[in-house]
Amino acid sequence: MTELDSAVSLIGSVGWVNYFGDCMEGELFHEALQRAVASLREQLSDNADLASQLGRLCVLAGEAIDASDRNSAADIVT
Repeated sequence: MTELDSAVSLIGSVGWVNYFGDCMEGELFHEALQRAVASLREQLSDNADLASQLGRLCVLAGEAIDASDRNSAADIVT
């Protein structure tokens, strides 16, 4: 589990309880907070997925560079 995955998990419970009161302002603020937290959770999840994909692509690129370097070194006559 990545740090971003952990953040998504930790944020999961934020905003579920309305501590702002049963008045209209409290309800509206609570709903807005829930939407904001849901949006943040989605963005973090998407970023975690992208970071994981980028990590895999970096490994593949490193392997390709290493293979190219070995092939080039084999062609050098000393």
